[in-house]
Amino acid sequence: MKDDFYSRYYESCADEPLRAFHVMSLGYNRCAAKSDYSCVQRRHPRDRRFSYSTGRTLKSVVLVHISSGHGMFRSASSGVIPVPANSIFFVFPNVNHDYRYDDETGWDEEWLELDPAAVMPILASSGITASSPLRTFAAVPAVTEAFQTLFDVSRMEKPGAKLLVEAAAHRVLAEAVVAWRKGDFVLTVIYKIEGNKLFASYKVQNPAGKSLYFACGGHDAFATQSGDMSNYQITFDKEEHFLHYYHDD
Repeated sequence: MKDDFYSRYYESCADEPLRAFHVMSLGYNRCAAKSDYSCVQRRHPRDRRFSYSTGRTLKSVVLVHISSGHGMFRSASSGVIPVPANSIFFVFPNVNHDYRYDDETGWDEEWLELDPAAVMPILASSGITASSPLRTFAAVPAVTEAFQTLFDVSRMEKPGAKLLVEAAAHRVLAEAVVAWRKGDFVLTVIYKIEGNKLFASYKVQNPAGKSLYFACGGHDAFATQSGDMSNYQITFDKEEHFLHYYHDD
C-alpha cells in the first residue's frame, strides 16, 4: 500500500535547457473520512496552500484526479461543483479556487502542476475551460496507470530524471485529454445567487466535434416562505414565445 501523502516540487534552473513542457509539482493525498485537511495543506509550500475562506490563486495549471470518495470544487469562474469519484478537474491560472473532500467519505487525490505556456492551448482545443473545468467518468484506468508511472519515475535519483518526469507527465495530460474528448457531450447547469436574484444557465459542449442534435430543459421548483408567487417573477435572457399543450385525462 502506498503512503498517505507524497509530493515533489520542481524549480526552474537558469542552466536548465529551455523546455516548453515544465512540471512544477506532482503528488497524491489519501485523505481518510473525517481527517483534518488543513494538516495536509501544511505539508505543502506556503505559496501552494489555501484556506476555504480565501481560496488560492496560482499562476500554473493543475490537473487533479479524484479516484475515490467525493467532495466539491469551487472557483470564481465555475461556481461550486460537486466532485464524485472518478472525476478529473483542472485548476486554471489566475483563477481563485478551493476544493476539499466530504467529511463522510474522504477521497483519494492525485495531482500534476504544470507551467501553463504549453498546456493552455491543449486545453482550449479540447473544450476544457475555466467555467467548465470538471468531468466525471465511469472509470479512467489509463489516467490512474499514467499517474502511477509518473510517481515511480519521480522517485528516481539519476542524471536526466527530470526529462523522464516530464515525459511521464505529458502522458498523464494526454490520457486525461483523450478521456475528456471521448465523451459524447457535456451538459453544465450553473446556479448563481446575486442579491435577491437566482441566475440559472445551461451550457452544452460537444468535445467529440461531430454533429450533435439535442434539446434540454428542466423542471425547476422554488420554495417560497408563504407559497405565494405574487412577489416573484421568472425572467428570461431574451423574449420567449411559449406554446401550451393541454392533455386530456
